[in-house]
Amino acid sequence: GRARLAQWLSPRRAPAPPGAMGLGDERSGKGPSARKMGKTVAGGGGEGGNRSSFSLVSPVKPRGAQKAEKGARTLPARLDVEMLRKTRPKAPAPAKKAWATKTRPGSGASEATRLPAADPRELASMGASRLGGVWAAEQSQGLPAPPVPDTANYYGAAPSSSQSDARPAAGSLPRANSLPKLPLGSKAAIPTQSIFERDSPRARATLRSFLRNFLEANGADLRLDIDLAAHALATGTPITNAMVQEICVMQNDLRSLDLSGGREVTDVGLWAIARHCTKIEDLKLSGCDEVTKVGLRSVALRCQRLRTLEFQGCKNLDDEALRTLAGGCWDLETLNLNKCPKITDAGLAEMARVCRNLTYLNVSDCAQVGEFGDTALLELGKFCSQLATLDMFGCRHVRDKGLIAVAKGCTNLETLRLTGCREVTGSAVGALAKNCHQLTDLSLAGCEKILNKDLSVLARSCSKLQKLDISECSEIHAVGLHALVHQCTTLKELNLERCLRVSDDGLAVIADAVKLQTLNLSNCAAISERGVEDLAQGCTGLSYLNITGCTQISRRFLMNLIADLRFSEPAHRYYGYQPKPDAAALRLAAEEHNRRERAAVAMQRIIRGHLGRGGAWVRRQEWVIEHMLPRMQARIRGTIQRRIWKKDRIWRLENRAASKLAGAWRGLQSRRLVAKIHAAEALRREHERVARMLQRAFRGRLSRRLVWTMREDLAASARLAAQEQARLEVAARSVQGAWRARKGREISDALRKVRDEKLARARLEDKAARYLQRVYRGHQGVVEYKAKREAYEQMLQEWRAAQVLAAAWRGSRGRKRAREERLRRQHELEVQMAIRLQTAWRCNRARHLASMARSLNHLREEERKAACKLQAIWRGRRGKAAAERKRNLLEEVRRRERGALGLQRIFRGHKGREGWEVAFHIKRLETMARPLFERQAALTKEKEDIAKEAAMLAAKMTAMREDTDELRLELSQMLGATKKYWDSHRITGAPQRFLSKFLKVRLTEQLQEQEALLAEDQDHYNQLVVQARTKQRLLRQVHRELAPLTEGMSLKTKRDRSTRLREKVRLERWAATLIQRCFRGMRLRGALFSWYRDYWIEVVDETTGDVYFYNTWSEEVRWAKPLEMTLLATSDQPVVRAGANEWVEQFDDEKGLPFWYNETSGEYRWEKPAELEGEEEEQGMGETGQDWFNTQSETGDLMGTGHHTRDIGEGGWQEMMDPQSGQTYYQHADTGETKWSLTPREAAGKASKRASQPQRRASTAHLGI
Repeated sequence: GRARLAQWLSPRRAPAPPGAMGLGDERSGKGPSARKMGKTVAGGGGEGGNRSSFSLVSPVKPRGAQKAEKGARTLPARLDVEMLRKTRPKAPAPAKKAWATKTRPGSGASEATRLPAADPRELASMGASRLGGVWAAEQSQGLPAPPVPDTANYYGAAPSSSQSDARPAAGSLPRANSLPKLPLGSKAAIPTQSIFERDSPRARATLRSFLRNFLEANGADLRLDIDLAAHALATGTPITNAMVQEICVMQNDLRSLDLSGGREVTDVGLWAIARHCTKIEDLKLSGCDEVTKVGLRSVALRCQRLRTLEFQGCKNLDDEALRTLAGGCWDLETLNLNKCPKITDAGLAEMARVCRNLTYLNVSDCAQVGEFGDTALLELGKFCSQLATLDMFGCRHVRDKGLIAVAKGCTNLETLRLTGCREVTGSAVGALAKNCHQLTDLSLAGCEKILNKDLSVLARSCSKLQKLDISECSEIHAVGLHALVHQCTTLKELNLERCLRVSDDGLAVIADAVKLQTLNLSNCAAISERGVEDLAQGCTGLSYLNITGCTQISRRFLMNLIADLRFSEPAHRYYGYQPKPDAAALRLAAEEHNRRERAAVAMQRIIRGHLGRGGAWVRRQEWVIEHMLPRMQARIRGTIQRRIWKKDRIWRLENRAASKLAGAWRGLQSRRLVAKIHAAEALRREHERVARMLQRAFRGRLSRRLVWTMREDLAASARLAAQEQARLEVAARSVQGAWRARKGREISDALRKVRDEKLARARLEDKAARYLQRVYRGHQGVVEYKAKREAYEQMLQEWRAAQVLAAAWRGSRGRKRAREERLRRQHELEVQMAIRLQTAWRCNRARHLASMARSLNHLREEERKAACKLQAIWRGRRGKAAAERKRNLLEEVRRRERGALGLQRIFRGHKGREGWEVAFHIKRLETMARPLFERQAALTKEKEDIAKEAAMLAAKMTAMREDTDELRLELSQMLGATKKYWDSHRITGAPQRFLSKFLKVRLTEQLQEQEALLAEDQDHYNQLVVQARTKQRLLRQVHRELAPLTEGMSLKTKRDRSTRLREKVRLERWAATLIQRCFRGMRLRGALFSWYRDYWIEVVDETTGDVYFYNTWSEEVRWAKPLEMTLLATSDQPVVRAGANEWVEQFDDEKGLPFWYNETSGEYRWEKPAELEGEEEEQGMGETGQDWFNTQSETGDLMGTGHHTRDIGEGGWQEMMDPQSGQTYYQHADTGETKWSLTPREAAGKASKRASQPQRRASTAHLGI
C-alpha cells in the first residue's frame, strides 16, 4: 500500500513491478497464479494466454461504459481499483460479469477494454451521491441520510437523469460516469475545461501536490494529525468540503483534524468525517459557521472516540447542536465553546450529564450562560468530577450557587477564570478555598464584591496558586495582599489593575514575594516612587512590571530604577520595564559568579583552619599510611580470597545439585509417562462404560417417547371435548346477554312513561294554580261588604280543590309504588335464575378442570423426571469435559514452566560464561593496571592537598580583603573629616585617640602593606589553582589509560563473544540451508529423471468425490499431488472436468481481477471456463478471444504465415499459437525465448534478466524445446 501510494504521488509513473502485475507471486508459490502454474496458464484454451497476459495489467471497463480517450488516464489500474475498493465496504463479487473485447478499425489486433478506473477527481469528492454504492450498508448501520449537494449549484447546470437516478446497489462497483462530481474549490460553477476536469492530467498533478503537504517523513503514508487551517493560511486556499472528503478517504485512521476558519465547510464535510474517520479523537471546527446539528449528528453517532471538540466563533451553534452531540460523544475531555452566543444552560447541562470525563471547558463570551439560573454549573458539579480547567470569561450572569456546586463537585480544578462575573461574592471564593486545593490559575477580574477576608481564606487553603488576577477589585488593599504573599509562596503572576486601594504599603508587602515574576499595577493611582523602589529591591526576580496610569511615578525615576537593574530594560508596549533579550544568560552568569565567590571563601576558611592546626592532619595521615594501611590491605585481600573460595564451593555444590535434580526430573518424567498411559487406558474404559450408559438411556428415552405420544393422543381427545363444552358455554352466555338486553329495554320504556305522566301532572297543577291566582286578583276590587262572603266562598272552593288535588296525588303515588314493587320482584326472580344457571355451569366447569389438572400434573411429573435424568447426564458430560480441560490446562502450564526454566537456565549459563570470560581477561591485565591505579591514587592525594591549601589561602585572602576594605573606608572617612583628633584601634589594637595627621600617615602605610600582602597571596593562590588543574589533567590521562583495561576490556570481551556466537549461528544456518538445498535438488532430480514420471494421472473418486493420483505403471496411489505432475504438467494430462454449475466466480482483492473456482476439483482459472461459454453466448455477451482466433484461422489471416500472429510492443516479442493445443504463447524474435504470459514491461524490453530466465526455462520445459 505504501509503495503504491508513493508511486501514485510521484511526478512520473514508473513501470509497475512484476509482483503488481500478477507474476511476482508465482516464484514464491503464493496466490492463485502459483497454484495454477501448470494447469490454467499453460494448459488453458487459446483464449487463456491472451487474456491472462493483458487482463492483469490493463484496466477493463464494464460492458456499456463510455470509452475513454487514449492516454487520458495515467494512473495504474490496480491502484485505481484499490482506491475505489477502499472507499466502499467489501462485498461478494457478482455471479456473472460481462466481458467484451473491442477491435480498433483497420487493425487485426484486439484491444482489451478497461475497468472503471476512478480519476483523482472522483477520489477527492466523496459527496452523498458519490457514496451510492454503500447506501444500503449505511442504512443498515442506522446512519442518517447523507446530505446531497445541489449539482446545479456546483456545475451551473442541472444533473442528468443518469446521474440523479443512479444509486448502485449495496456491494456493487458503480461506474465512473454514474458518480456525480463535487467541486474541489469554493466556486459555485466550474468550467468544463478547468483543472478539475475528470480526465485532466493537470487535475492529477494538483491532487498530487495537495497530498504531498500531509505526508509522513517516509514519503509513503499520510499523517495521522492533519492541520488544514495552517495549510489554508500558508497557501491561501480555503478549506472546502471536497478537501475534507479527500483527506478522509485517503487516511481512514485519522486521529486529529483542524478545520479552523473553514467557513465553506458544511454538513457534507462532517458526514465524510463520520463516514470514513471513525477513529478520530481531535476535531477543531472553530469558525465553521455553516455546520449544523445535521452534520454533528453523524459525527456523534460514528466517531465514538472523540476526545477534543472546538467550536470557537461558531455563532450558529445552539443548544440543539449540543443535545445532538450529547447523544454520542460521551468520552469528551476537551470542549471549547468560546464566542458561541446562542449557547445557554440547557445545552451545557445536557453535555455535562453525559460527558463525565470532561477536563477542559471554555464557555467564555457565552452571554446567555447562567441567565436563567446556574443549571449548567450545577450539572457540572454533579457529574464532571474530573474537570481541571473552566473558563467563564464574560459570563456576567453566573452566581454563587453554581460556583459553589462546581467547587464541591470538581475538586481537581486547577484553572478557573471568572473575569467579568460581577455577581460572584465571598461565598463562592470560600467554597473554592475549602474544596479546590489544586488551584494554580485563578481570575477574579471585575468581581467587585471580593473582600480582603475572602482573599485571606483563599490564600490559606490554595497555597499552590501561581497566577492570580484580581483586577478591578476595589476593596483589596495591603491586608489581603499580606495574607496572599505569605501563604502562596509559589505565586508568579499577579494582576492588580485598577485596584484603587492598593498603595505603597501593599507594595511593601508584595516585596516579600521572592518568586514573583510578573506584576501589573496599571491605573493604581495610590502608589508612588517609594513603593516601586521597595518593590524592585525586594522582588529581585521580578521581570515584568506594568505601571501604566500611575501618575505619581516619573519617567526619570523609572529610568534610574531600570539603570540599577542589571537584567531589565524599558518596556515597549506599556509604561514599565521588561527583561532584556539575554536576561537568562546574564542571570546564569551572575549565579556562577556568586557560586565562585562562595567557593573561594570556603576554600580560604579551610586553608586557614589547616594552617592553624599546624599540619597535625598531615602527620596523622602519614601514620595511618605507614601502620594502618598495610593491615587494611591484608584484610581486604583475605576477604576477597575467601569470597572467591566461597563462590567456587557454591558452584561445585550447584553442579552436584543440578545433576541430582536432572536425575530426579528424568525419573519424574518417566513416571508421568507411565501414569499418562494408565490414565489413557482408564479413560478409554470409562468412555466405553459411558457409551453403554448413553445407549441404555437412549433406548429408554425412545420407549418413553412412545408412551408420551400415546398420552398426548389421549390428551388431545380430552382437549377436543373441552373445546366443545367451551363452545356451548359461550353460546349460553350469548343467549343470556340477549335476554338481559330485552328486559333492560322494557324497564327503560316503563320508566320513560312514568316520567312523562309526572311531567303532565305537574303542568296541570301549575295551570290550576295560575287560574286560582287570576280569580283571586279579579275579586280584589269588590266592595268590602262582599269581601267576607267572597272570602268564605273562595276558602270553600280552595278547600274542595285541595281535597281533589290531594286525592289525585295520593292515587298517583300509590300506583307508582305498586309498579316499582312489581318490577323489583321480577328483577329478583331474574337474578335468582341467573345465579342457578351460573352455579350449574361453574360446577360442570370445575369438574372438567379438575380432571385436566390431574392429567397435567401427571404429565409434568413425568417431564420433571425425564428432565432430571437428562440434566444428570449433561452434568456428568460437562464435569468430564471440565476435568479434561483442567488436565489440559495443567499440562500446558507445566509445559510452559518447563520451557521457562529451560530458557532461564540457558540465559543464566550464557551470562555466567560471559562473566567468567570477562573476569578471566581482566585478571590477566591486573598486573598491567596496578601501576596506573597507584599513580591515580597518588595524583588524587596531591590534588586534594592542593585543594585544601587553596581553600585555606582563599579564606585568609577574604579576611584580609574585608580588613583592607574597612581600613580604606576608615581612611576615606578620616580624610573627609576636619577633626584634629581621631579614635582608632588600628595602631595598638585597642581604641585610642591620635592626632589626625599622624593617624593618616600610619593608616596609609598599613593599607599599602596589607595590599602588598594581599597581592602576594593572590599570586600564590593562582599558582595553586594552576597546579590543581595540572593534577586534574594528569588524572584524566590516567583514567583514559585505565579505561581500555577495565570497562573497555569488559565491553570488548562481551562484543567478541557476541560476534563469535553470531558467526557460529550463521555457520549452522548456512549448513542447514546447504543440506536443504542438496535435498531439494536430489528430490527434484529424482522426479525429473524418474522412469515412471509420465504415468501419473488425476482421478476423481465417484463415491466421495475426492481427487487422488494413480500411476498406471507402478499402480501406486497417492492422495497428494506428486512432484512429477507439478514439474511436468502439460495440457495432455487427463483432468476430470466439472459441470458448469460447479464453477463459482470470485474476485481477487490483491490483483483487482475476477477468477473462477471449481468447488468439486479445487481448480482455479483466470478466464471464464469453456463450460460457461454456452451461457455467455445465450446472454449476448459477444465474441470471446477463442472465437476470434478460430475466425482468424478460418479466414487464413492468422495461420497464413505459419504460427506468427502479431508483434507485441517494441522489445522484439511476437504472439504465436500452438496448432496442436491451441494455446497462445510469446516468442522473442532475436533470442528465441518463449513465454506463456508477457507483462507490459517485458513487451517494452525493460524486463530484467533475473526475472526472465526462470520463465524461459519453464516455458522451454513446457513446450519440450
